[in-house]
Amino acid sequence: MKNKLLRLSLYSIGILLAILLGMILFSPYSYVKEYDRKQIMVTVNIAASPETVFDYLGNSDNAQYWSSFVDHIIPLNPEEKRDGEVHSLRRCFKNEDETGERWDEEILEVKKNTYRKLSCFNLQNFSMSAENIRTEQRYEDKNGQTKLSFTLFYEDDKASMIDELKMYYAAYIVRPIFKQNLQNIKQIIESQ
Repeated sequence: MKNKLLRLSLYSIGILLAILLGMILFSPYSYVKEYDRKQIMVTVNIAASPETVFDYLGNSDNAQYWSSFVDHIIPLNPEEKRDGEVHSLRRCFKNEDETGERWDEEILEVKKNTYRKLSCFNLQNFSMSAENIRTEQRYEDKNGQTKLSFTLFYEDDKASMIDELKMYYAAYIVRPIFKQNLQNIKQIIESQ
């Protein structure tokens, strides 16, 4: 009886370890040599100039039209910083009534028509969360079109092993959201 219970326990642990290993190996959160870090990255090509796409995403009001996850975003310091500029703060709400999941973002870096880097913090009502999360919007000019990429990663690889595991798992949720958001942005901008 003891041996049977021990074998069953070892078998269960082995299955859990195999599932965990599979989740890590096939996760969309992976090392990207070009950026020398692990990240989630999704890209789309848009038939519009980087300036057009950059300006569209710099306006938080537009999130209500393109985001498949966020209902709306409100700027938190518009008297001090223009929306979309360095050090502008905004709050993202999943639900229209502003209950449930929400988080804050600060624009950390901007290279006009090329790049935005944001810090995500103050995550509320998520089943799991982590610190030092960053996201980027990358705008590359491809012969008059824009290659737009969204990324999500930990700043300076400052993640604990638990946070890394969370990101491997969360990547399966985040990647389809990024993919849908990028398709929505593409459709909206190309139809204007």
